[in-house]
Amino acid sequence: FTVESDATGFATPTTRITFAAATAATEEWKSVSGAITDDFWRVKWARTGGASFKAVVAFGIGPA
Repeated sequence: FTVESDATGFATPTTRITFAAATAATEEWKSVSGAITDDFWRVKWARTGGASFKAVVAFGIGPA
């Protein structure tokens, strides 16, 4: 999974977070430091093999 942001609707997205590839049940918590003024955010993923998976993605603003 990668988390990307952009100020103009993904004409030139910036990768903010990259998660490790997973082959079994796992979890990762990551955050981004510093000021980010982008309005548009998305999560992208690539799946290989025939297995299915479930994912939960949450965005939030923490304390400054």
